[in-house]
Amino acid sequence: MNSIHASLKFSNSLNCFRLLLGIFLFLVIAGSVDAQNNVVVISEREIVKRQQAIKQAEKLVGNAKKAIEDKNFEAAYGIYLEALELIPGGEATNAFRTDVLTAFSKLGMQYANQLIERGKYREAEDVAKTILSPRLN
Repeated sequence: MNSIHASLKFSNSLNCFRLLLGIFLFLVIAGSVDAQNNVVVISEREIVKRQQAIKQAEKLVGNAKKAIEDKNFEAAYGIYLEALELIPGGEATNAFRTDVLTAFSKLGMQYANQLIERGKYREAEDVAKTILSPRLN
């Protein structure tokens, strides 16, 4: 009787272990699927966020060009700077960022010259420092 009782006890322990192992594996697999879904959702959100930032930057570039036409270099300078800060880094936006940075730099030099003509040397120096800032380049 002892050996039958021991055998049943072992069998129940083994079944319990198998059940627990099955539950554990199910939770791991389900968690893995949830984690994969989360990665996809986060990636999609990031793509949308970057696309919106690019659209906003494109709109700002248009506003800056309009300000330049109106000879409002100070406004155009600020608008270009705002656009540059919105453009996300990465290979997909590299050409756009380079174009905006080039336009900003050219405009910044015009604006700095305008400030010098008005005797605002300190402000002109600040503009030049911003144009050369490693943060933007």
